Amino acid sequence: MLRIFFSGFCLLLSIYLPADTINRHPVPEWVETVEVPAAERLPADQETQYLLVDEQRNFLNSHKGYAKFYHYAERPLNQDGLMNSGRVEITFYPQYQSVQLHKLTIWRNNKAMDKFASARTSLLDVEDGADSHLFSEAKQYLIILDDLRLGDTVEVAYTITGSNPVFGTHINYLTSIGWGVPVDRIYKRTLLPANHRIKTKIFGYQGNLQLHTETKGNQQTLVWQQDDVPMYSYEEDTPYDEDPYPKLEVTDFNDWKDVSDWAASLFSLDSFSPGTEWRNWHQKLSTLESDEQKILAALKMVQEQIRYVGIEVGQNSHKPHSPNETLSLSYGDCKDKTLLLVSLLRAEGIDAWPALVNTREGAALKDYLPSAKLFDHVITAVQWRGKQYFIDPTKSYQAGNTLAVLGYTGYDYHLPVKPGSDLEAMPRLQSKSSDIVVQETVTTFKYNLPTRMKVTSTYTGNEADYQRYRFSNQSHQEIAQTYLNYYDREFGGASIAEEISISDNVAENIFSVTESYWLQGFWKFNKERPGYEYKVYGSTIDSYMKLPRQLSRKYSHFISSPKDITHILDINYPYFFKQQDLPDTQTVDNEFFRFEVSTVDYGHKQRFIFHYQNHRDRVPADQVRNYYNMLDKARDYLFYTYWITMDNPLPETDPGSLLFRQTLNINGGEQL
Repeated sequence: MLRIFFSGFCLLLSIYLPADTINRHPVPEWVETVEVPAAERLPADQETQYLLVDEQRNFLNSHKGYAKFYHYAERPLNQDGLMNSGRVEITFYPQYQSVQLHKLTIWRNNKAMDKFASARTSLLDVEDGADSHLFSEAKQYLIILDDLRLGDTVEVAYTITGSNPVFGTHINYLTSIGWGVPVDRIYKRTLLPANHRIKTKIFGYQGNLQLHTETKGNQQTLVWQQDDVPMYSYEEDTPYDEDPYPKLEVTDFNDWKDVSDWAASLFSLDSFSPGTEWRNWHQKLSTLESDEQKILAALKMVQEQIRYVGIEVGQNSHKPHSPNETLSLSYGDCKDKTLLLVSLLRAEGIDAWPALVNTREGAALKDYLPSAKLFDHVITAVQWRGKQYFIDPTKSYQAGNTLAVLGYTGYDYHLPVKPGSDLEAMPRLQSKSSDIVVQETVTTFKYNLPTRMKVTSTYTGNEADYQRYRFSNQSHQEIAQTYLNYYDREFGGASIAEEISISDNVAENIFSVTESYWLQGFWKFNKERPGYEYKVYGSTIDSYMKLPRQLSRKYSHFISSPKDITHILDINYPYFFKQQDLPDTQTVDNEFFRFEVSTVDYGHKQRFIFHYQNHRDRVPADQVRNYYNMLDKARDYLFYTYWITMDNPLPETDPGSLLFRQTLNINGGEQL
């Protein structure tokens, strides 16, 4: 029920605590009564009609805990809607919150049926971050309504009292004011002390959502209200930081420096007293000669010896555990790992500090009002030789003996956790880009015999980290089978000539994979010529050059993070051969990407080189059609078909046949 409205509805673990019945409580006196609008129309193609979303917040009693009142009404219109509307979910954090249920009613033919006595209530453990090894000890009341029928209206009201003490008396929240379905009425109300200064901002709302303010005595009231809220649609390939669903932000932070000061108090090491294990780690680092060696060694120690698990209960949702505790437990989340890493580097005289980032909002972060709730990750910033580097102690399978070759993820903006710091931009690339170079070498012994193909794929940066992770967590046989299936489909039959092998240059962070196949159908006989045809295809690049499917847009089209990809195809012939119609170098270069294909004819071998690099990660909405046309032009150069005329086929004793048989013998006479 209304899972579309409230974030944080979680993965349900199959752990049922003793069933608890929520007692009925009167609606708090501070709540303004909002009527459910009459369900006069039936929306088309919807499983549920959403009649009311009423949310009211009370920030007047900081000593008792802030309170949030939720009141909503909806009407199921089909079987899916009936299943969802018949389930009420109320998630809360018992460490600092409590729940009071006020209304649990089904309306049928203008008659109210109270469901407090007959509804089934269970108290569940829920962990929305369990798949990511994050645990908050949240609870959820699951209420199953009985005797709910199509056309009934479900009305629910409850209050959650209490707020995370890590935020102190600060007021900052972000709330939805538009969804992927229409809503008949929304009502947002906030009560504040009269002398409490706040800022508000509305994002992406279509219409005129007005803020009404009123001050009486020591209380100020803010109200946003709108009827007939339209449906907002998601467009395919919209960047994460261009959220199509409108939001309302409220904050009392004056600027980002205030947020940084708040965070600095949580990450403070002023009272830190090193324990035995921390001193042991520090001693190991002290034996290294250069600061860069110390940075890389400390990073590797935290990445590999502290496993990623977050116990984010109460204040520890944002406040890290002490370095001593993290070392004792041998686990921690991004906050814990960062504080441990910063403590070690500072002890070596290296300037290091935490950096708050948002992994989804990216460039849009600068448009938000300053708030402590806008960050979902923290990494480590270090200063070395006059340059700032960003390193992430939560990453696994990283390699490199210099900071310049470490895999890097840019989040567009970060907030340094140092007193008085402002929001700062992050570089698109920190040093070297994440490159992919694939070289396919085709050796032809005779056109009517199987062809040998060797494929060497080389990865750097983040791409190397990913492949290192992949080959460490998936069987090589399974990966090899996936590759074989592709070539088998592409060439009408394929078999493995040599087992897949990997090479990991840990020092330079270069990861290579080598495959070898016998291809049955690289050369296809063409009866009309007569002769053999073959296809040239920059397959590695193809997946990064997909044409947009939605051209008329309101939001940008996402391309990808920075990519630099080269695909080389070498075709070796059984004898000297001069291909007459090889294409000239073709280049498509614009503000979004550069694509180039070039050829080299060696007589006995032809080389095709495809190269792609994106200059930007997205295309503005008004330029998507132009981007489509440029990309479509570039894609014309991804595929080529050639013919070789064979008027006089060579005899079985020709050199190609002999070399083919010799190759079989060298490789153990493998089956084709």
